[in-house]
Amino acid sequence: MLTLGRIAFAGVVWGEDYDHLGKRLATCSDADFPVQVNGTQILGLVAKHDGDATFAACQTVCCTEGATCEVYEWIPHGAGLVAGCWTGKWSTPSKSSPLIVSRARAGVPTPPPTAPPRTRPYAVDDSALGMRWEGVGAISGGGATTKLLMDYQPDVVSDILDFMFKPNFGLDLDILKVEMGGDTDSTEGAEPSHMHSGPGDEDYARGYEWWLMKEAKKRKPSLKLYGLPWGWPGWLDPTATSSKEAKNAFADPEITANYTLAFLLGAKREHGLTIDYMGQWNERDAPKAYNDALRKVVSENAELAGATTVLNRLPHYPCVPSLRVPVLVVSALTPSPPPPPHSGARGRPPTNRAARSTRGTRRMGPAGWTKRGRFSTAVARAASRAA
Repeated sequence: MLTLGRIAFAGVVWGEDYDHLGKRLATCSDADFPVQVNGTQILGLVAKHDGDATFAACQTVCCTEGATCEVYEWIPHGAGLVAGCWTGKWSTPSKSSPLIVSRARAGVPTPPPTAPPRTRPYAVDDSALGMRWEGVGAISGGGATTKLLMDYQPDVVSDILDFMFKPNFGLDLDILKVEMGGDTDSTEGAEPSHMHSGPGDEDYARGYEWWLMKEAKKRKPSLKLYGLPWGWPGWLDPTATSSKEAKNAFADPEITANYTLAFLLGAKREHGLTIDYMGQWNERDAPKAYNDALRKVVSENAELAGATTVLNRLPHYPCVPSLRVPVLVVSALTPSPPPPPHSGARGRPPTNRAARSTRGTRRMGPAGWTKRGRFSTAVARAASRAA
């Protein structure tokens, strides 16, 4: 066994023809490394022993490694580099020194040729590109999808909101899409309308979407807000009675457009929120007359013109050209066991019991217009009695 520096190896010994058992050994010489690369440092090699060894011992180390060693180099002291034996695969030549002794096996790949010079400009055709990625958003809509969030303890609620909206932290969402409540079941529950029974009944403290939007904007002021009705209150159909279904929320497109306008203005005036995008009807194609009326009232309003974009009718779902943002549905889980009542900590949600109850939202007003053109007969009769 021959020891070189800190590396001990057996088998092939430089200058010997037989091992200690009398077995003939393969010789190791310059013939095994016909490619001379003296004076050049090869990158990526591995140090095998310190500078006390010799060039001949370095060649022997490479021989013992077989085909895994394609090149070796011996760097003596005084070369201005780290002295010693280095072996490994052929790589990119780097620094040079006349004192470096280095050889490589035959068949070592040559460095790749340099790219040919560009002789002409290249045209890039971007006319057939798909949608542009602009961010990720969340939906709070479809009836009570965010209702359970307020059942958590306030500090937990605040942490969840941080993970959803805080920049460079958690999801860091770019847009929040909320339901414009319509006093009707909109898939998983009902959200209250800002106008239960007509223009004389405006209340912008109902429900939890106002609170959610403000908490989101507080964490990320650049967040975009998107409003969308899933359903409509029954009073928008003037022909609806306790015995006749409300079938047309767009009987008077201007009234319905002003109903939506009130939602946008209420958000701005009462809560300081600008709804950046306003959809027309979830998964349904609103009439063209409503589309035209809504665009008109928004564009003519000094507080909203240029700030709120009315989206297309049906094409807003699942995406629109002006808002190519995929959405991620986020819903809170039911806590177990129930936490104690809210104590006014940070991020506190509203405590209005009617706003916190799906059944309560159904009791808060007259018959609700649904996206399927039906309303509850029982609620309609209650509304008739109240009238």
